[in-house]
Amino acid sequence: MLNKFFQLIIFIFYQSKVIHFLCTLNGIYHEPQPEKPDDVKYRHFFVDSQPIFEEVHTLDYKRIIELHEWFNNKLIKPINRRKDSTKVDPSISCPRRRCLSIYLSY
Repeated sequence: MLNKFFQLIIFIFYQSKVIHFLCTLNGIYHEPQPEKPDDVKYRHFFVDSQPIFEEVHTLDYKRIIELHEWFNNKLIKPINRRKDSTKVDPSISCPRRRCLSIYLSY
């Protein structure tokens, strides 16, 4: 039984080689050529000039909280962090709104 199995495997292997040979003979199958690297001339690249930034208006987070409470009748709650989440340093604050670190997500 095992001998017939090995003979079948050898026959299948032989058939695949014959099929491969016939396909290459007829031009159906082509060996893949290794890809040539792109000839990119990196020295021709240049860095763009700095973008023009307009002056950013700062907002007060206390005023935003007051407006939100007035419009929605709800307070903005601080972020409830999980135990294993990344800690935000208390000295960090938002540069635009100057809000405290308890309102910042990381």
